[in-house]
Amino acid sequence: MTEARSARSSERRRAESNSETMCCASVSGLHRTRMKVRSSLKSLKNQPGSQVVRRRGRIYGINKQNPRFKARQG
Repeated sequence: MTEARSARSSERRRAESNSETMCCASVSGLHRTRMKVRSSLKSLKNQPGSQVVRRRGRIYGINKQNPRFKARQG
């Protein structure tokens, strides 16, 4: 009985992780860029189209022209 239960739970975990991966990987065919954590946003704020904003006590660098320059200071 414990073998069957552990097999079912491992299958469930595998299915959940696959569904999360698929959800994040295929958001309408677009590649999602992750936010980098950097100690300084000085070089990122000089990129064209970038903004430095403060939200919830953290400093973020966002760039709508080139989303790969997303970063959080910390």
